[in-house]
Amino acid sequence: MPGRVPVRRMLFGAIAAPAAIFAPKCLAQTEIRIEADANVLYSDNPFLSSDKNTDAGAAEIVARPEIEVPLGPGTTIEVGGRAGFRQYTRRYGNFVTGRADATFRHRDSEYLTLMSNVAYSRELAADVLTDSIDAAVDTRRMRQAYGARTSVEWNPNARWQFLADAGWQKTSYPGSTLLQSTNAYDVGVTASRRVSELMTVGLRGEFTSSRIANGGTTEAKSIGVTVARRLNANWRADATAGIEWASLGGLPGIPNNNGNDRSRFSGSVNLCYDPRRMTLCLTGAIRSEVSGLGGLQRETAVGATLAVPTSTRGRVTASADYRRAQLPGFGETDVLRGSAAYEHRMTETISVRAGADYLQRTRADGNRVGAVVVQIGVTYRGRDR
Repeated sequence: MPGRVPVRRMLFGAIAAPAAIFAPKCLAQTEIRIEADANVLYSDNPFLSSDKNTDAGAAEIVARPEIEVPLGPGTTIEVGGRAGFRQYTRRYGNFVTGRADATFRHRDSEYLTLMSNVAYSRELAADVLTDSIDAAVDTRRMRQAYGARTSVEWNPNARWQFLADAGWQKTSYPGSTLLQSTNAYDVGVTASRRVSELMTVGLRGEFTSSRIANGGTTEAKSIGVTVARRLNANWRADATAGIEWASLGGLPGIPNNNGNDRSRFSGSVNLCYDPRRMTLCLTGAIRSEVSGLGGLQRETAVGATLAVPTSTRGRVTASADYRRAQLPGFGETDVLRGSAAYEHRMTETISVRAGADYLQRTRADGNRVGAVVVQIGVTYRGRDR
């Protein structure tokens, strides 16, 4: 069950910007890409239920089209999507999942770049287990999310950079009696300066407001120092460290004793090793995140990803993600995902893949539930220019 990127992060980088965006107009062409998967999977407990007799197999078909349309020098629009259908052999029935997003980019000059994105996603909470602590509460539900984000990047000279960004997202879990719909927006401003060929430092301020259905509004304000540095030819790192003031929420009717509005540490760190033949990245963060459990929740998250080519056609990937939060009225809960897979390219367009995931969540009653998911599949990747 591959995870998806949460909306708040996806809106900044759902689709990578290829170098062709800034090519001369005479060379720019519309590019169409299509990927399609056919998977067979089996799990002893696909939704991390505490019931007995939970195992099931499933078949899944997924299509991922993308189109990139250059509108002029330095301007492009990209539209992408994902549509999937999964049928379980017993007990759980079938599910339709998907996403759609559109990104507009305009590089006015070497000094000014604009970007806007809109997105929609419909995903099983169990499939995006470590994207939000919400999945620890109700893994059977479908998560629906709408969002929009825009940013302006200004580079007045070779040393200074200013970034202003704003976003909105609405998330709901239809049918859930515990997870509430949320409406949230955030704004942020970053000023950074390149102090050497290898290092950039800056200052970032951010404000987030989230309103939960049948509840009030929760807010978080933060300010922190940012640092990005190339350590050597293979290692690079970036980090943010600062202070956060948050009025954290709770489920309707449940008091919150998290010490609202007091100052707390907030920060994140990313460390990557990227020589020519492999990539290893480690991440960590402590901050408030938008949640259906009360609007905002204080969460701790750590993760690691690894990709190693085994030959010109084969590649091994592995990842691990962990997220923890204190839920008002319930206590501490967490979610964990570990994944490993091997992919082998048979032809220029056809690849086969085999992998296994380990999933775990701590329920609100304190019980810890784990599951294994194994899957094999075939992927088609095509491109038309």
